[in-house]
Amino acid sequence: MIKKLQRRFILVAMASMMIVMVLIFGGVILFNHLSMQKEISEILDIITENDGTFPMDYNKIAKNYYSTTGHFGFRLTGESSYELRYFTVWVDADGSVTKTSLSHIAAVTEEEAGTFAAEALEKEGTGSTTQGEVVSEGDDTTPAADYTYQISQEDDGSRMIVFLDCTSRYLSIRNFAYRCEMIGTGGLILVFVLILIFSKRVLRPVISSMEKQKQFITDAGHELKTPLAIISANTEVLEMTSGKNEWTESILNQVKRLDLLVKSLITLARLDEQTEDMPLTHVNLSQLAEEAAATFRPLAVQGGKTLTAQIAPDVSRLGIEKSLRQLISILLDNAIKYCDDGGEVKITLISRNKGKGAVIAVSNPYRDGANVDYSRFFERFYRADASRNSAKAGFGIGLSIADDIVTAHRGKISVGWKDGTITFSVVL
Repeated sequence: MIKKLQRRFILVAMASMMIVMVLIFGGVILFNHLSMQKEISEILDIITENDGTFPMDYNKIAKNYYSTTGHFGFRLTGESSYELRYFTVWVDADGSVTKTSLSHIAAVTEEEAGTFAAEALEKEGTGSTTQGEVVSEGDDTTPAADYTYQISQEDDGSRMIVFLDCTSRYLSIRNFAYRCEMIGTGGLILVFVLILIFSKRVLRPVISSMEKQKQFITDAGHELKTPLAIISANTEVLEMTSGKNEWTESILNQVKRLDLLVKSLITLARLDEQTEDMPLTHVNLSQLAEEAAATFRPLAVQGGKTLTAQIAPDVSRLGIEKSLRQLISILLDNAIKYCDDGGEVKITLISRNKGKGAVIAVSNPYRDGANVDYSRFFERFYRADASRNSAKAGFGIGLSIADDIVTAHRGKISVGWKDGTITFSVVL
């Protein structure tokens, strides 16, 4: 239980940290990417509005486009016209290249410019002003490049296509994202190590409280055994000297009831430690199920019910034999206890996933199960009869013990009700 609690704490802490880091780094990367797209779009707008050329006159640009509110997504300087790498292609209404301007780029030839223009037109069709991207694959002498283009259409059907070299911008974003990924991964590893080191210290008060509770239950159980034994012995002496009567029988019944409760509480307190300390062995579940069915069949008959078994042969799993035997006994005892009069209790055991798993199912008729809260069946001391005055004896601990046993064996237990029949299923 303590190790499970520690694992959950580490898992929740790491998941929370990962979500925060993804949101932070993802938000920063997204913001940078959107800013870059805004910058590219505004540069293309300026070139398009100035007939395919970025104006050399800084004052003209500043007067016509720049405002104190920061209209541009980029910083406009007197060197901007010299820093930008772009080229422009003009095509007629038929899509034939009529003119190219390569004065602000060195890595593109007229033939390549025409190819890029054809590719852009093929992607965008004959729409109005639009933007897109084309990529130059590059070769042994020319590196690959990313170009963002903008198409503007004139009244006569001709179009001007401006291509802006955005290779360095995209590379910068990719490098930034890669650095964020490396920093985030390193940060998560560091956080994991720190949480692993300090988790026990953080959970120490909780662990101490759980240990004290378990120790209290164990100590109280042992302390209660002695007075219960004395009460039982004294009552038996009274029966021998004065004869049996309803009072002595009631005392002995209540002593047995308390003794069973004490044993159940001690079992719950010790279950985790037993599972962690005891070695796992190959347990023949088929044999355990057959033996349990044979043991409980007379009890079912005594109560006017029947017990049938459909058990696959040679089904085995790694586990603790004593605990798995107790698990099957708890399910059968519970089924017989709550089975409708004259009903049939059925236990089945099958192998699945090519022998790597096993399913144990115990079912019985239960006409009163339509409005029962099955989500609480495995809570300690829970009973469907809230008044706890049911004639059916029990403390509401058995199914809780079964749940702990299944959890300790890394399995899953569930309960369902359909067509008047309740079924407990255990997957190991």
